Amino acid sequence: MSRMVASLCLVVLIGALCCFQDVSSQEEGGKYTNKYDNVDLDSILQNDRLYKNYFNCLIGEGKCAPEGLEIKKNLKEAFTSDCAKCTDKQKDYITRVSKFLKENKPDDWKVLEKIYGN
Repeated sequence: MSRMVASLCLVVLIGALCCFQDVSSQEEGGKYTNKYDNVDLDSILQNDRLYKNYFNCLIGEGKCAPEGLEIKKNLKEAFTSDCAKCTDKQKDYITRVSKFLKENKPDDWKVLEKIYGN
């Protein structure tokens, strides 16, 4: 599995919400919406409560907020397409989140790869 694809899962996990997709762009095969590209990623990464909420949603062990459900819906496609619909900003998020999780939460990284990487 490519590093970019694995990283996308984690970006979504922490609430960057980069994969929240408008129906219109989905039908046209365009990029994921950039509506959430200005999320304060560092705040989410440093807030255990927010992080755990998104993680538990994605692994099916917790409630999902509406944006969490949307993320979960698009995650498999993002993995299989090597983030083809991601904006440049979303790809930057991927790099940052990947590094953070590999260094700070490697067990979570493995769980997400197992669920969404196949």
